[in-house]
Amino acid sequence: MSKPMGIGEIPQNARVWIYGTGAAGKGLLFQLRVSRPDVRPLGFLDSFRSGRVLGLRVRTLEGFLREGLDREGAMILVASAAYEAIAENLDSHGVSNYRRSVVPPPIMSRLGEAKLWKSLARIFLRRIFSLFSLLPGGLRPFTLFTGGYGGLFAGNSKALFLEFLRRGERAVWLYSERSVGEELKREGVRAVRYGSLLGFLLLPLCRLLVVDNRDWPWNYPLLPLFPLRRVQLWHGVGMKKIEKMLLPAGLKERLSLPCREEWNLRYPHYDLLVTTSPFYAREVFAPAFAEEAEEILTTGYPLNDLFHREPYPEEWLFTDQEVVGPVKEHLRRGGRVAVYAPTFRDLERRLALERILDPLRLDRFLQERGILLVLKGHSFSLVEKASSRRFSHILTADNGRDIYPILRLSQLLITLSSHRPSHPLLPLRPPPLPGCSAGAPVRLRLHGSRAEGLQPRGAGGVDPPAPGPRGGPLPGGAGETLREGLPLPGRGIRRETYGRALPQRLSEGRKKWLTRRRPSW
Repeated sequence: MSKPMGIGEIPQNARVWIYGTGAAGKGLLFQLRVSRPDVRPLGFLDSFRSGRVLGLRVRTLEGFLREGLDREGAMILVASAAYEAIAENLDSHGVSNYRRSVVPPPIMSRLGEAKLWKSLARIFLRRIFSLFSLLPGGLRPFTLFTGGYGGLFAGNSKALFLEFLRRGERAVWLYSERSVGEELKREGVRAVRYGSLLGFLLLPLCRLLVVDNRDWPWNYPLLPLFPLRRVQLWHGVGMKKIEKMLLPAGLKERLSLPCREEWNLRYPHYDLLVTTSPFYAREVFAPAFAEEAEEILTTGYPLNDLFHREPYPEEWLFTDQEVVGPVKEHLRRGGRVAVYAPTFRDLERRLALERILDPLRLDRFLQERGILLVLKGHSFSLVEKASSRRFSHILTADNGRDIYPILRLSQLLITLSSHRPSHPLLPLRPPPLPGCSAGAPVRLRLHGSRAEGLQPRGAGGVDPPAPGPRGGPLPGGAGETLREGLPLPGRGIRRETYGRALPQRLSEGRKKWLTRRRPSW
């Protein structure tokens, strides 16, 4: 695989075609226009369509060759996740003057598509809706929660939402996927659909907005216009340190009004940032949001909360019952359960599980040892095979369902090492699990243990940090650890959790981080 070309490596005064009209291609065009004005983009290439995008012509590869544009000597920059297929197609047509481009941060494509009229309309509506902040607190009693991927009822937001309901708070779940809302309402959960009349009428009556994903301003564009106090929980923060590092220095100062509005929409200010350990507060949140680490609330995490509090029936809402049932039955018969739950880094690196695992051999291994394996992948063909073939000891969890409650029932959690920078081109060698080929060791951690010897060194030779004292997930793994056995309460983990600390602080509403507006960074 060829080394990707960074924007600074493009030759001076080069003429380029951008292969890919998706977010990566549009982002690359904007990045060129802002940071490399000497480079002249001639247009886009696309595997399926022609026309115009962002003021430039679009040609299919066949049209590109038919018109003889390949003979003009311009470089082709491939900005697409389907680089391998595109490169193979270019090679088959005798095109060799191409390079893979470093994929720009997602914000770049949004900035390239910013429109002045949209920005002016957003500013006007924000001023109008700000009048709702004059309403007394008693007329705005609701706290609005939402999750990622259309408001899926899972993760941090779900855990805190259920705690609010148990405390008698007026909490409402916001969703956009109709099927999500139908299921929640069948179970008696107070939910409202974004874009509905009821949803619009409810927004002025909400005082707090609790999110745990980074795309909520784009998925729900009305929410940033209302004077809601915003609480960002740990998972999927609006701006991760890795994205900030990829942005050109001084970019914001060079943006036009429409682009600045898109920038602030992507990276809004928050009235409260909640993280899981002092390490993350200091090393991730503080640099990303230009905030003092002491101003960031450090508290628990649903992954740990599950292990510290007694279970209650509501947490099984929106779980995969086709997996939960067999898991409980397997445990009842004296078996053990392992869960494989990687992050989207598995998708970014295009890791094909069938190159690492032999499903039939793995199934035999599990059967011999009485282990039931639950797979929660994102795009693995092994998962598809496991769904279509009846392995006796391999189950696949629905990606659109909450996996957290199943972790409570498991004896082993397996996840990809995630203390290294999340970069789509970072190679990942297969871990030495049963039925796997040899490779670099996975990051092993006894849940709640401080034994550093179980971890390999981090990226760049930096050792992963020691666990924080606040009961969050072990730093260096973004909350994804491999644990062996469930920890007992008080066994090396402080019992300060979302359920005990955060709801009370949010409900009081008298803390300084809730009563003052923090300026946009």
